[in-house]
Amino acid sequence: MPRILALALALSCAAGHADAGSSPASAPEPKSDAAVLATLERGACYGICPIYKLTVFADGRLEFDGTRWVKAHGTHTATLSKAQVAALRQAFAKAHYLALDDRYVCAGITDQSTVTSSFAPEAGHSKSVVHYRGCDKAPEALDALEAAIDRIAKTERWVGTRKERDRLHDAGKLR
Repeated sequence: MPRILALALALSCAAGHADAGSSPASAPEPKSDAAVLATLERGACYGICPIYKLTVFADGRLEFDGTRWVKAHGTHTATLSKAQVAALRQAFAKAHYLALDDRYVCAGITDQSTVTSSFAPEAGHSKSVVHYRGCDKAPEALDALEAAIDRIAKTERWVGTRKERDRLHDAGKLR
């Protein structure tokens, strides 16, 4: 009996090491000590809209948390260069983000997702905007900013292209 218990323990430990090493991208790194600079959270719709949250820290660290209808689920991290962080700050400035309304939620086109973004240009000063994508009262600059955040952070590596997500959905692998 002790031999069986020892074997089971050894196999359990070996399996734990294999799991830990086989998917380093999904194992979250320690949290950044830097303040959160910006976030972008895309919510559900009545289809296969990607559901995820992106957090960008002031030191350039970014964290992607994929929930549903994305290529990569769970938490994944990367680092933005100083130039990318500067481009992100510029995108918020170009959109006049701090002057936007806090909410763009109205009855426009139904079945769209809600995008919540936030920006903290300096300590103690932050703003967030809730944007229902079907609301026709939202400025085009907000749509452009949301796309710019994804482009600068290169979230497509985790979300997948539309073509990739369609292929995964057709194969029953997109969840």
